[in-house]
Amino acid sequence: MGGQSARGRNSVYIPPKPPSGEPYPLSPLILTSLIVLVYTLATMPLLPASMKQGLGPLSQRSISSFSQLGGKPQNQFQFSWDHILANIGAPAGAAPGAVIASPSKKDPDYFYTWTRDSALTIMSLLPGILPAKYLRPWDPIPPGKPGSMKAGYQPLLREYVSAQAELQLVPNPSGDLESGGLSEPKFHKLRFLHPSPVAGIRLRPS
Repeated sequence: MGGQSARGRNSVYIPPKPPSGEPYPLSPLILTSLIVLVYTLATMPLLPASMKQGLGPLSQRSISSFSQLGGKPQNQFQFSWDHILANIGAPAGAAPGAVIASPSKKDPDYFYTWTRDSALTIMSLLPGILPAKYLRPWDPIPPGKPGSMKAGYQPLLREYVSAQAELQLVPNPSGDLESGGLSEPKFHKLRFLHPSPVAGIRLRPS
């Protein structure tokens, strides 16, 4: 009727499947985005000084450090591993198990702990700690073998769990444990990272 598509007005359009063995074609928008992303990553260490100045001190240090790694994955893994651990607990000047977003306290001040980001950070360490049978198919495998760096890290995982359990008990503007406090995104250092059992001042926006 009136040229209406045979698949119906309210049905979901499914693109035709390409011949067996051939991938779906990329749209021009996706292809262009991928090209821009790859080019940006490839040229980042070569940014002129005028552009690096606008990135802030943290970004400048990251670019400089990346350039010194020589593009070797094993070097990047160890570099990232060491710097992640340096942002957890005592090495970061934090309470045991507390994952700090950054040691930077100014320009910008990121010396906070985020609930979600802390979980993702700890999860990124698991392939280097757990045996292969506990890993998911898509988990990145560290140099050597899964679990090859596990010695001594069980206390760190326990401290992280304890720190999160303490935070989730803290009444905050999102509520308490029974009324919605689990949705609080981040906590400030001044109390949580102090030996006092009172923990957590929230900061927004997040």
